[in-house]
Amino acid sequence: MSLNPAIVPPTEPCRLVRRAGLILALLSLACGLSLAAAPEADEYTIKAAYLARFMEYVEWPVPSASAPNQPLTIGVLAPDPFEGKLEAVTNRIASASGRPLRIKHAKRIEDLADCDAIFVGKGSSPPAAVVEWVANRPILLIADQPGAIAMGFPLEFRLVKNTVRFAANPAAAKKLGLNLRARLLASALEVASANGASPVPASRNPPRS
Repeated sequence: MSLNPAIVPPTEPCRLVRRAGLILALLSLACGLSLAAAPEADEYTIKAAYLARFMEYVEWPVPSASAPNQPLTIGVLAPDPFEGKLEAVTNRIASASGRPLRIKHAKRIEDLADCDAIFVGKGSSPPAAVVEWVANRPILLIADQPGAIAMGFPLEFRLVKNTVRFAANPAAAKKLGLNLRARLLASALEVASANGASPVPASRNPPRS
């Protein structure tokens, strides 16, 4: 499996790493990473790294960001496909935008109401039901289910030619009171248009700013 890693342009050079440095390499903004020779970096190790990096490139409303030392909480709605990989990744980084990261697992969406982001995987609740429950709460929704961004999710994982990518819907994020930063959108495989039409390919190069 190969990675167009979290928030890096796909054309940047990469280097292969050994298992000891694998998670740190996945989290790096400085290089791309080919995992053809690193089979231990499976799909959900890569997705865990993406989730951690997403938190750096999303802006929450001021009330949510008013306590800089409070953790940003990523909720995982059961079933949990990570099997500890998400904790392994977040334990490797000190913070996201200066705030520590915390992981919370739950079988019911209602138990994740205090989270800043919620991951909804395959076999979990339908995206439409999650969007309806979230309503206008400022919670970043990330799905591992096809068609989720068309239903109101800001971010959706895609597996393209054995490579983990993601699609983005900035209008859905704004509806939740969130802002997806330009660099995140520039790294997306697709960005949904504001009028709700079919997603269009994102720029392959991030802005210089």
